[in-house]
Amino acid sequence: RRLLVERQKRREEKRSEEKRERFFDRMTERNFGSVKKFALVVLAAALTLALTTQTALAVRQPRSEGLQASSLPVQVDYYMEALCPDCAAFGMGNLTDAVFKLGKYMKINIYAYGNTQVVDKHYVCQHGHEECFMNLVENCVPYLSNYRLIDYWPFMMCADEIVTDLYPNITGISGVIMKHCNNMLPESVPETAVIECAGGAKGAQLLLQARYKTDMLNPKHTYVPWVTLDTKPIYDKYNNISELICEEWGVLNSRNSDECRNAIYA
Repeated sequence: RRLLVERQKRREEKRSEEKRERFFDRMTERNFGSVKKFALVVLAAALTLALTTQTALAVRQPRSEGLQASSLPVQVDYYMEALCPDCAAFGMGNLTDAVFKLGKYMKINIYAYGNTQVVDKHYVCQHGHEECFMNLVENCVPYLSNYRLIDYWPFMMCADEIVTDLYPNITGISGVIMKHCNNMLPESVPETAVIECAGGAKGAQLLLQARYKTDMLNPKHTYVPWVTLDTKPIYDKYNNISELICEEWGVLNSRNSDECRNAIYA
């Protein structure tokens, strides 16, 4: 019985990798040629990538591995909105570059809330009710994926690609995203589980956590995307995020940052 379970697990892992490969092949065909190269780096490191969850307020804290014991990863906190066009361009561009090239030098949390307001005890999102739904989805998908970056990142990239392609024509966009990106979910996370999470108590809890983290920012965010490195905001320099991560990593560990920078241009 144990052998059967192990074989089934290996088959599921193989299908997940093949699915991610197809996704990155498609991205390459759409003039995102560098993504495929980065994806191969991630897939090669997938066996050593582990994510964990921080207990305080159940805030997500993925753990990076692969560095020397004396080296600390940079904490990257990304505050965003699901249908924000600038967030989508950043997410599928420079942030993806950083994730795939600097994974062992950083750990990342994503908080889908952004400029959402609470009016009469109801959430009002900057880009309408469909964004409110997709914020729930994009908080649920990492949670359901056990915060394994290799598992949930293809879905996030796919969603960002659609936002970039369709914005500002966002009527019905949540349905488009779920239809075209559901096959980017890991094998262990069916679309029905995502919908159930987004529409249930867990989705509400995850959104409340994202709201809390966003509201507690000091200084307060003034736009999205908003990124902090070890709690320090980088303001409008987010398109230079890889260099900034390496600079912070060098300071954090009192080491020359060339090791990290070399990974950017590898």
